[in-house]
Parts: sequence; structure tokens; C-alpha cells
Amino acid sequence: MTPPIIWQPHAPTLVVAAAIVLAVALVALRVRTLGRRFPARVAAGLAVPAAVVAALIITALIDPSLPAHADEDRRIIVLVDQSTSMDVRDAGSTRRERAEILAEALRVPGGVRVERRWFDSAVHERPTAGGTERGTDLAACLQQLAPVVAAGDCAGIVVISDGGDEPMAADGLPAAPIAAIAVGADADALDNVALLAVDAPDGAEKDLEIEVSADLRATGSAAFRAELGVLPATLSVADGDGWREVARAPVDLAHGRARATFRHKPDAAGDVRLRIAVPAMPGEVTTLDNARTISLDVRERSLRVLYFSRTLGLDFKPLRAELARDPGISLTALYRTVGARLGGGGERFTVQGDRLAGDEMLDEGFPAEAAQLARYDVVILGSFAAASWPAAQQQALADHVANGAALVVVGGEQSFGLGGYATSPLGPLMPWQVADGEPPPARGEFAVAVPPAAISHPALAGIAERLAATRALIASSNRPGPLRAGATALLTAAIDGTDVAVAAAQPYGKGRVLGLASDTLWRLARSDQDGGGAYGLFWRQGLRWLADRGDAGSGVRVRWDRARYRPGETAIATVRVDAPGRPRVVGSLDGPGGRRELPAVSLPGEAGALRVDVPFGARGDYAVRIVCEREDGGSASYERTFAVAPQLPEGARLARDDAGLKALAEAHGGIAVGEERLDDLDAWLATVCRPRATGAARSLVFSSPWWLIALIAALVGDWTLRRSRNLL
Repeated sequence: MTPPIIWQPHAPTLVVAAAIVLAVALVALRVRTLGRRFPARVAAGLAVPAAVVAALIITALIDPSLPAHADEDRRIIVLVDQSTSMDVRDAGSTRRERAEILAEALRVPGGVRVERRWFDSAVHERPTAGGTERGTDLAACLQQLAPVVAAGDCAGIVVISDGGDEPMAADGLPAAPIAAIAVGADADALDNVALLAVDAPDGAEKDLEIEVSADLRATGSAAFRAELGVLPATLSVADGDGWREVARAPVDLAHGRARATFRHKPDAAGDVRLRIAVPAMPGEVTTLDNARTISLDVRERSLRVLYFSRTLGLDFKPLRAELARDPGISLTALYRTVGARLGGGGERFTVQGDRLAGDEMLDEGFPAEAAQLARYDVVILGSFAAASWPAAQQQALADHVANGAALVVVGGEQSFGLGGYATSPLGPLMPWQVADGEPPPARGEFAVAVPPAAISHPALAGIAERLAATRALIASSNRPGPLRAGATALLTAAIDGTDVAVAAAQPYGKGRVLGLASDTLWRLARSDQDGGGAYGLFWRQGLRWLADRGDAGSGVRVRWDRARYRPGETAIATVRVDAPGRPRVVGSLDGPGGRRELPAVSLPGEAGALRVDVPFGARGDYAVRIVCEREDGGSASYERTFAVAPQLPEGARLARDDAGLKALAEAHGGIAVGEERLDDLDAWLATVCRPRATGAARSLVFSSPWWLIALIAALVGDWTLRRSRNLL
């Protein structure tokens, strides 16, 4: 088939038309002029060279070209999921069997090659036999194809999969259109028992009891669910190459849903792995979602808290009792002994609870220098007037918080504006905009709740459920001003028809401040029926969130930006060293890819802090080591092992991920279809497989010398004819 001519004029259409008319007129004029001296036939012959020259000039002006070469040697990469979840048998066959049939049934236009590859946690040239568990790392596999796609002959990628168990980032993937075919039947119709959400802390302290819970769901026929009965859900801890059961909870799935709750005290520090599991049931379609593994960072060091008040209130005793139950918290209480020296002058203070080395200065009262408070992670301030203690002590506390410590301000008759703190050194630390003339506390019975914006706050894990399950009431609430711009309401109470923040937090310098606008929060701990244990849980989690110490090595303190990491993510560690002079800090990472050095660079905005970026590639265990070499020749080190893996195990979510596959496809110029609608992919395949031009259009005038040769020949021929007729 002759390719079509493409016209690329070098002048506007009107100019080209005028040039053609002018050329025809000039040739006609020459014929007429020559016709006066020669016969018509001779005159026409003498005008032929001039007509050829005019035609060549017009041709150059409109520049006819042939289209660029069409590249028909293109390919489509079909990526077939072969992870373990694809072995699930639904709709009469396994998902993997149907995926292979779909790959064969793709209607790819002629002339386009189809390359089929298989993936799980990596891309394979050939399918892998079943038997062992195979994870799904779709994003990592697509990144693995990026160099192949960069060759330029890939028209697109078709992913055939049931999707992953976790949300997948849609950036950093190959620069090619990506379409997806979602494979999988309705999971709600399958006979199956599944672990859904797991609620567990990111970290804990040795010998401190933690609570771990999981939601379970049974789907499928009524007959299958009726046969389940009461199942034993178990909590186990990794022990060598196996698991050691540490707790058990019965769950009744007759109605489809249940929640299992466990309590456990980690007896060893480090990276501890827990496993929640339910037994496999007869007729169950898969056991992939019957267990869930949790990684728990267990620390040795206790949280050190200083409680200070000049006048003890009713809230101190229940607070001391709750914190005494927590072996991970050491509480030191400092308060003035009222009437200890009647008429004797001066003041006398009492120190109770855990005494720390070097805390003798507390016998004289609250320290007046921030350095003397350095051993305490959190200071809890009772309710007493600002005028009753020196401004130097208040400034020392403000400086201590600004340097990275935490402060809890308890409400009461002499707190916030009522206590005269609006103009004190501690005024800016309050989460509320306190002012003189603050109204007295509201009295009554007020229901406490977690506002929607704070549901996912680390200090409130499990609090909302406890408050919602019981009638949680407090009897008072301070009424300071509105929250500051950077403050967050953690607990609210309905007062006079308005939700008022009774617990709020804000950052201050490098530290954090928690304000409690009530001195009756202890009423939440009166019994398990009133508050459901919310009081103690709020204090334990709140104090740890406030302190946010990070990890502590021998002279090296490290804080990580997250608790867990997935393959392909980069961890950011903030490092501080307790060493004089200018110590040298170096890091290293040992993992599946071998050993690599990690540079430590200064962290802008944080004096004395260093930043270490730790890249995690493929899944596996990574050992991070950070060493501080002191000027005196000594050294200190910090070590931690990370289990880098998807947060959810393979097959944890049995339903096919239509939303995730759709987001992936739409972000990369493709579409996502269900396996039952394969025909909807035809139009997309036809579009991306259309032959493409591989170069610019080729000019018939300027791409070869023929035009110049023809022009010269025409001019020479015209000169020769004119001379032969004595016309020169």
C-alpha cells in the first residue's frame, strides 16, 4: 500500500496560492511572448524549462513529505499473579487457573507481541510451582520491570491479579500504560473464618502488661457458621523456630463477628513477635487469613515521672494508684507539707515514691534550674496558684519542656487563668488561651468522649471503645479560653450543649504539653463499669506518647519516624549522643542485600541531633547499628533489628482489591476491569497497541539532492534552448 503524502507548506495558504497563480501567469506570458516570433509548437517547447523551474519552486514551497516509519515491532507485557492467595478455589476453579485462561484470551491487535511473566514478591520468567507460601509485592515487581519498559518498545502492561492486602503506592512505577484485570469471586459467599483488624501497641516495656485484640469474621453459608461453635483464639510469642502460646480467648462466631482480647507481659526486651491465630475449620476455603503476626518493640527503661503540687487534691490518690500498677513507670511525688513548721518560717517539702540518684535537691522544693529536671521525662503539675511558687522555678520547668521533656497540667480551682497563670512563664505552655477573669469550673455530671479527629491518636488507642461502652462521667470542667492554633482536643465533654475540650495537647519547643481541664477524671476509674478502665489506659498511653523518648542505647539515643516499615521504604533515624566534645557517629545496615555504610548528617533546626537514612529494599530482617566514637577513644553503640515486610500477611484480605487495582491503573493511563468483563479491555488494547511513528516525516524535496539537480538541469536546459534560438 502506497503511503499517503503529507504536505508541509513553508508559507501560509494564501501566499502559496498566490505563488502558484503568479508562476502560471509568468509561464503563460513567456509562451505568448515567444509565440510572436515562433510557431506555437516551438514556443511551447521553449517555455518548458521555465515551467519546470516554476514547478520545482512551488514544490519546495509546499514541501511534500512521506510519513515517518511506523514501528510495528511492539509488545504487551502480561503480568500474572501467582501468589498464594491466587490458589484459593472460588467460582469452581482457582484464581490462578482463571488468570491463565484470561491471559490466553486477551485480544491483542496483530503485529504486537505478547510477553507473559509471573509475579509474587518478584517477577519470574516462568511460573513457579505451588507448595510454599508466596507473598504479593505488586509495586516492587512493577518497579523491577522499569528497566525493561525503558527500552521503548513496550506498548503497555496488563496485570492479572486479585490485588494486594495493603494499599499500594502508585508512584515510581514503569513509564508505560498499566491496565488491570481483577480476579476473584465474592468473598462474602465463601465458607471462611478470617482475622480482620488487629489492635496492638507499636511498643511496650518489659514486664508491663499490654492488651492485644483482634476482630474476627465468619462468612459463607449458615450451615458452615452454625458448625463453628466457640473457637479458641490464641496469642503466641515467637520462641526459636516455633511459637509458644501465652494466652487464649474463646470467640463465638455464630453471628458472624466476634472480638478476641488478650493480655500479655513481654518478658524480654527487643523485637518481639506475637501471633494471633484461630484453628482451621472443616470446609474452610483457605487458612491464609486465620493468623496474624505482630511485631512489638519491647524496651527496658522505665518512664520517669515527677508529680509536683503545693496542695494535694482528691485526684492525686487515684492517679498514684493507677501508675503504681504500671511497672514501666517510676513515679516521684513532691509536695509541700502544710503546717510542718507553724511559725517557724520557710517551707518544708515531702518526697514520696521512687527516689532517683541525684534527686536530693527535691528535699528543698522544686528545682530552679532546668538541668536539675533532666532526669524526669514527664512533670505533672497539680492545681495551685502561680503566685505561690517562684517565677524562676516556673521558668526552669518551661525550659525543661522546651528542651524536649513533657508537661501535664491538671485542672482545678487554681489552674489556668483561675490560678493566675495567664501572665506567668508557664502561660504560653497551656494548650488553651488562658486569661485573667476566667469563669469558675462548671459543676455537674458531664459525659466524656473522644472527638472524631482524635480517634487515631496514639494516646487514645482503645479509649473511645471503653468510653462508648459505659456511662463515663466527670463532675467538673475548667473553662479556659479557646484552644491555641497548634493544640489538639483529645477528650471532650458536653457542657451547656457544647462539646468542650477537657483534655488537649500541643507541642512546645521540642517537648509536648497535655492539659486536663478537670480534677475529676479519676471518676472514670471508680469501677470497670464506670469508664471501663479508660482512666488508667489514658494515663499510661498518654504519658508514653508525651515522653516519646525513642530508643536508648549506651550513650546513644535514637528516635525513629515510624514503628514499622514495608519493603522499599526508607527509615529516618534521629540520633543524639551523650558524649562531650565532637564525637564521630557512623552507622551500618546488614540485611538481605549485604552490608552497607550509613552516613550521619546534621539535622537542621535541632542542635546536636543527627539524621541517618536507612533504606530497606526487599523484605527480610535488617540489623541497624549506630556507633559513637568519643574523643577519648571510647565508644558507645546502639543496635536494633527490623523485620521489614508488608504489614499484612499474604491472603489476610481474601476479597479481591478492586479499588486498589483501579487506582493503580488510572494513575498510569489504564483501566481496571473485573474478570467477568474482559471485553471492556479491548478498546484500551487497540488504543495502546496502535502503530506509532518512530521519526519525523521525510521531506521529498530536502531529504535527497534530486530537487537541486533537477533545478540546475532545468536552468541549463533553458539557457541552452534560448541560446540556440538567439534569444540571449
